[in-house]
Amino acid sequence: MSRLTPDQLRSYRFFGRDDLRSFGHRSRHKQLGINNEEYQGKPVIAILNTWNDLLPCHSHFRQRAEEIKRGIWQAGGYPVEMPVMGLSETFMKPTSMFYRNLLAMEVEETLRAHPIDGAVLMGGCDKTVPALLMGAIMVDIPVIFMPGGAMMRASWRGEPLASGSDVWKYWAERGAGNLSCEDWEDFEDHITPGPGHCMTMGTASTMTSITETLGLTLPGASSIPAVHAAHSRMAAACGLRIVDMVWEDLKPSLYLTRESFENAITADMAIGGSTNAIIHITALAKRARVDLPLELFDEISRKTPVLANLRPAGKYVMADFFDAGGLPGLLNRVRHLLHLDVPTVFGKTLGECLDGSEVYNDDVIFPLDKPLSKQGGTAILRGNLAPDGAVIKTAAATEEFLQHKGPAIVFKDYPDVQSRIHDPALGITEKHVLVMQNAGPIGAPGIPESGMLADSKVPSRKRRPRSPPRLRCPHVRHLLRDLRPPRFARSLGRRPSRPRAGRRHDRTRCRQSRPHSSRQRRRTRDPSRCLDASRKTLLPGLRKTLRRGSHPGQRRLRFQIPPQRRLLHPRARHSLNTTTPFRTHHVTPEQLNASVIAVPPLARDSDLKIDREENAKIIRHIEAGGVSTLLYGGNANFYHIAPSEYAEALRHHCDRERREAPSSFPPSARPTAP
Repeated sequence: MSRLTPDQLRSYRFFGRDDLRSFGHRSRHKQLGINNEEYQGKPVIAILNTWNDLLPCHSHFRQRAEEIKRGIWQAGGYPVEMPVMGLSETFMKPTSMFYRNLLAMEVEETLRAHPIDGAVLMGGCDKTVPALLMGAIMVDIPVIFMPGGAMMRASWRGEPLASGSDVWKYWAERGAGNLSCEDWEDFEDHITPGPGHCMTMGTASTMTSITETLGLTLPGASSIPAVHAAHSRMAAACGLRIVDMVWEDLKPSLYLTRESFENAITADMAIGGSTNAIIHITALAKRARVDLPLELFDEISRKTPVLANLRPAGKYVMADFFDAGGLPGLLNRVRHLLHLDVPTVFGKTLGECLDGSEVYNDDVIFPLDKPLSKQGGTAILRGNLAPDGAVIKTAAATEEFLQHKGPAIVFKDYPDVQSRIHDPALGITEKHVLVMQNAGPIGAPGIPESGMLADSKVPSRKRRPRSPPRLRCPHVRHLLRDLRPPRFARSLGRRPSRPRAGRRHDRTRCRQSRPHSSRQRRRTRDPSRCLDASRKTLLPGLRKTLRRGSHPGQRRLRFQIPPQRRLLHPRARHSLNTTTPFRTHHVTPEQLNASVIAVPPLARDSDLKIDREENAKIIRHIEAGGVSTLLYGGNANFYHIAPSEYAEALRHHCDRERREAPSSFPPSARPTAP
């Protein structure tokens, strides 16, 4: 294979020519303290680092970047670290998918605009992987991908844990009353044991495995756990290899072919990968000008068995997969389904990279004659709900739900789910099909994970067995959403009157997790009954009901209660008197046009200034009969009081504040009379 000469490098056009522009580049490079000998005649290698403080999956990337630099220096290259946006699956709202193409554009323009000969792409968390590849494919310079690696094994009280899937299971247990607040906090301490992406075969592990099958990583790189010493060695090896790739001019266009994408789909089916992979594979293929119809996915799925016994479809996690032989061992078992002559960044064909790969645990990577599933992990469905096709992860589904017929309940959007999902009048059972509209690229927006859309809410019902039949879709962007039957218990039960022995009782922290009684729930569903109950404590559910404007005959209630201190008078039998001060500047002009208004109590702050003009407007509005209902309180407690009583107290307070102004405020800050 012919090798490039130094004057054929892309960076030579920036630094090597004898012109004014190159002079500016060289002089500014010396401004960084870099001598000409350190970079001239050497490949300039960009390290695209997606590290940031809000991306825990990549928290080890600072160290890995230094190890990549070490390999680049050893191979005779010149490394430059260039940060790009990291897509945090956990923290980004509305969803990280919303920003995938933005990162792809950033990668493309970063590589295109700078004197870069080759690049090492550092990624791991779900959407970061396809975004980095999409941008690099468009520039078409030598690149190698360094997978971030999965988290180490986790366990809690003797039970193995898998982040990204077990959280839904234990959230349901908490809703069922099987976990206390202290148990939930302890579980929170164990679910994510360290750096790396989710240790299940979710989107992150699926996409890094697909990247390796495409030939864009070193052999076996996608299976190495993030904290394993082999991961550091792999990072340095990426730095070594990218320098040789630049001299050999190995561009993505040379090995991203129809055959390599068919291999990637085969690998996706064999590992029981995430349904998100189909979205990302088609995007990568379009960037590489390869046509991949949905029928191809279904065709490959029907002839590819699932061999990876990995969660959520199976039993184990990625660390077990690595110990059992990793992706090379699995692909070697299905090599008869692969195109083995496709090239890779390692300089060998895929078949040569798989030669000698073994499986060391048949319970983690099943043999061909005893697969986890005889057909691939995902399937393409078509029907009146999805005429252009939908994706379902059959490997994670209970067999009895692969053919299912039942009544459907349709929610028009996310707020509709929040408001109606717990309504017992719906009569939701495990046979129902729950459909949520406006959850796609436009309506959602950004095709969020179903758990992020509905907060993993399933109806609160009576206690059910711990392992009922269900269609498990724990890590999904499925058009067929989660159909797990309700497993909550005591969600309609009463709050405990006193703390259980031996456990700390914290009402403030547990308030949201404890369910209402059936009597309270009925009262919340009927706002008119709540408003007629004078001086009764109104529940948080009433606030939500009123904000939605569902009270018959009332206009939309437009107010947001700000954070307040503890109520001055917390008892429900409190009667407003003329000595109670009020803060009224939170009542907006829109609220003055409503027949229902709410006011918070006033904290006794010495520096508080009362807006007399605003108070006067409210008093006139009340006296004119424009207010039918007035709610007084804060936090989760409101008291229904007579508007005239409030106006009288407010007028008295304003008069008292005017009289006490000289003693309440320093001379320079005394308010003037209206």
